Amino acid sequence: MTQRLLLKRSGAMLLFVLTLALLQQVVSAGIASLYYFPAVFRLEQWEKSVDKPQVDDLQRTSELVQGALSWQPTNPHYLLMKAKVDEWRWYAGVLDSREVAANEALYQQAIAMRPNWPVAYADY
Repeated sequence: MTQRLLLKRSGAMLLFVLTLALLQQVVSAGIASLYYFPAVFRLEQWEKSVDKPQVDDLQRTSELVQGALSWQPTNPHYLLMKAKVDEWRWYAGVLDSREVAANEALYQQAIAMRPNWPVAYADY
């Protein structure tokens, strides 16, 4: 009887640990999304506008993307967003050509992670 109880408790503990591990992944993805989606909204607004975005808006959006990448540094969506925001910062004169040249590596990394993803190729 005690072995059976020990087996049940061990199984319950294993399920608890697995749940915590999965929960960490869900929390990480959720927090990264909280940073990412406002950046997407801002980028879409810039694309619709005829005016260049303001420097402080560019900076804040860059910080949002960095926040998303800090939670999920290998997410291809976040890598592409960083490259796009950096290109807008270059267009506005905030970044120089050397800094924006690093975007090629971001595009290639996103393509390598999802080689059948046409969005990465189109953005590149």
